[in-house]
Amino acid sequence: MPIRITGMNSGLDTEALVSELVSAYRLKSQKYTKAQTKLSWKQDAWKSLNSKISTFYSKLTGLKYSSGYTTKKATVSDSTKASVSANSNAVNGTYSVKIDQTAKAGYLTGTELGANITESSTLASLGFSDYGMISLNVEGKTTNISVNGSTKISDFVKSLNDAGVTANFDSKYKRIYVSAKKTGVENDFTLSGVNIAGNDALAKLGLNVDSSSVTDTYRTWASYAMNSDGQNYESGNPFVTGYDSDGKPITNGTYSKEKTWKRIAEILAEKGQKSAEITKNEANIKYAEAYRKVNDPSADTTTQDYQDALAIVNGDTTDIDVTAIRNAHAAGTLNSYITDRQNEIASAQEFLDRHSLLDTSVSSVYEMEEKISGAIDILNDTTEVSRGAIRVKGQDAKIVVNGAVYTSDSNEFDINGLSITALAEAASEFSVTVGTDTQGLYDKIKDIIKEYNTLINEMTKLYNADSARGYEPLTTEEKDSLSETEIKEWETKIKDSLLRRDDTLSSILSSMKNVMFSSYTVNGKSYSLSSFGIMTLGVMKAPDNEENAFHIDGDADDPITSANTDKLMAAIKEDPDAVVDFFKQLATGLYDTINSRMSSSTLSSYGSVYNDKQMAQEYSDYTTTIKKWDQKLKDIEESYYKKFAAMESALASLQSQQSALAGMFGF
Repeated sequence: MPIRITGMNSGLDTEALVSELVSAYRLKSQKYTKAQTKLSWKQDAWKSLNSKISTFYSKLTGLKYSSGYTTKKATVSDSTKASVSANSNAVNGTYSVKIDQTAKAGYLTGTELGANITESSTLASLGFSDYGMISLNVEGKTTNISVNGSTKISDFVKSLNDAGVTANFDSKYKRIYVSAKKTGVENDFTLSGVNIAGNDALAKLGLNVDSSSVTDTYRTWASYAMNSDGQNYESGNPFVTGYDSDGKPITNGTYSKEKTWKRIAEILAEKGQKSAEITKNEANIKYAEAYRKVNDPSADTTTQDYQDALAIVNGDTTDIDVTAIRNAHAAGTLNSYITDRQNEIASAQEFLDRHSLLDTSVSSVYEMEEKISGAIDILNDTTEVSRGAIRVKGQDAKIVVNGAVYTSDSNEFDINGLSITALAEAASEFSVTVGTDTQGLYDKIKDIIKEYNTLINEMTKLYNADSARGYEPLTTEEKDSLSETEIKEWETKIKDSLLRRDDTLSSILSSMKNVMFSSYTVNGKSYSLSSFGIMTLGVMKAPDNEENAFHIDGDADDPITSANTDKLMAAIKEDPDAVVDFFKQLATGLYDTINSRMSSSTLSSYGSVYNDKQMAQEYSDYTTTIKKWDQKLKDIEESYYKKFAAMESALASLQSQQSALAGMFGF
């Protein structure tokens, strides 16, 4: 705004005059600004309340179902052996349980490497200077780790961690520790050398243990070896014919690297064909069974399984031997056709199972051959195991419940409504007693009522708030004349009253109260909350803004109704299922009522119980209106300033003329 020098000739306080002249327009602009501020506070009030309603609504979701109520309780005679909880579908009674074994994770504690060894030490400092390959297999995934004399212990440990186990070097005790990340046999790991150098590296690292699983891995790979005559296990005259008393392989002829390499490539190619063969045969069996169903004179053509079978017959038959299937059906030999296909699948699957180790790509054939020849070398090797290293195998948990045996790769079991956690092995059986958890169900219902009361009291307080008539948001100038405390008290007075007698709030209150006072039928009998001794105190007896809250007769935590007869607990003990059924219907009623309020409309967004869209538009409209009035105020001010400037200019000219005349007449 340009600097205005006014009143020099007239002696008038131009700025004060202009301010007074435009005061009516300024008040108009301030009116809209205050209205927008008040609307903003009201939006905040609704957002806060909407969040609380939404939280309560979310909790109602689970309460519509039996699973949302604690109706069963499991008591364990020996809690040191197992912890047990009962789901809502658990059968009441006494169960005998025995923990045969708990689940364990595979674990390898390496031998002590030497006082001067640190994680920065290289394998050369351990006496290893060759180039080796170490294989880690965990959860069906194999990772090969290359090591040499310059490999640091920290590098090797990191490679193990990256490959899927948990590994660590203990700088105090100079040992490497390796463990599976999960418990159970299937989640265990094997650590072995791919070649002699890799086996030697493991020994130097203190991790070469005498493990049957490792030995079995070497022997499986060795079984693929072929001699110069092309003999192996498939010819019935294998290259490795057995093992001597020291565990070294007994071989037949001379090992042929070339023929072994070639046979591996053939097996990989055959695996692809065998997989395709299984898929094709499965498709033909499915089509044959569907064709028989569709052509069965006694078939009910309206049933879903018939329609499903018809869809298969009329579907894609690219890989289906349609002619053979139809001929077999006509000849009455369809069962034999299906049996032949099943036998072919079994044969192909047996082949795949036998060659399960060869599940990598053809580009890895050379690496496979290296594993095979390395396995033979390692089995013949005289490298000693790492003395002091300890290997604990992964173990599944095994428990017995009422005579039935169950296993799991973890210590967690879910059996017929019981969630059992095995804690320790037990030489003898212990008992688990399942019954109705009357106190748990009582506490759940008490929590429901408490959460409803908290919300309904908040809504009632907002609706019954004191009037703030005459209070409007303060302008900056008005705030300048007040203290911080006075400003806060003024604004709090307005904010507390924003939802007073609000129609939307009134509607929500009424709909929720109607649900709570409704009756529901259970097993042909009508119940209401009052049937269980749950009632409001009424306007006359209730504290301020708590007239809509419910109290439970006999509730020890409620001083108002604690002395009354506890009808709720009596009902739970008599028929807990009926009580749960009632509260399921009540929760569903509340859920549906709030859900209907949260539906999207032209005025509100989904999930909002108030007209948030409408308020947002009103706020935007205020912004537009305020801008218009601010501009209008500036324009009017500028107009007045121009008029006063013209007057000052005229007075200056007049004064100049008067001075000139006075000079001419000698005044």
